[in-house]
Amino acid sequence: MRIGDSLYFAPELPFSDLNLDSVDLGAIWEQRIRGFYLEPASVLISAKHAFAAGLLVMSAIDAMSRYEATPRREGERLVGKEFKSFVKLELPSFSRTKDAEDLYDKYRNGLAHEARLKRGAEFNLEQDETLICLGVVTKINPAKLLEEVDQALTKFVSALAEEENRKQFADALRDDFSFDLGLAPTRRTIDSP
Repeated sequence: MRIGDSLYFAPELPFSDLNLDSVDLGAIWEQRIRGFYLEPASVLISAKHAFAAGLLVMSAIDAMSRYEATPRREGERLVGKEFKSFVKLELPSFSRTKDAEDLYDKYRNGLAHEARLKRGAEFNLEQDETLICLGVVTKINPAKLLEEVDQALTKFVSALAEEENRKQFADALRDDFSFDLGLAPTRRTIDSP
């Protein structure tokens, strides 16, 4: 987000003030995810805009799954594999493989790539459970999903208290945000035709 002459990493934190070597990197990351994704999703949920809220929550999951897998990744990122692995481990309602696959394909891919929910997927703000499966129909309450993602973010941030985790995370952020930070990229990027 740009305001005036400043590009922001998180609300109220311009890239020019971002210190990736800070011991507070976890709190900085939390500020980004909460400020740009989870808090706006909560506002949308309050206004009964479940579809838009769901997209923001999926984006937050995507971001966390990308960085959570960084230490184990060999070679190129496998988005689907990392996303599904993350939700199975970190979001209690999606611990079953089929539920993790449905969240990735029917919700995340549908919302991000096709502007729709796919094959029997629905949002329902009135149900008490995060996930209800009725045959091929899956219903997700985005408010309950937001609560699970919030807990996963807290766990993610607490893992960054360990220096090695924080260093790996900082290196991944440097790679991903090298342009915004004014750095030369440390990995080769292949452009598609």
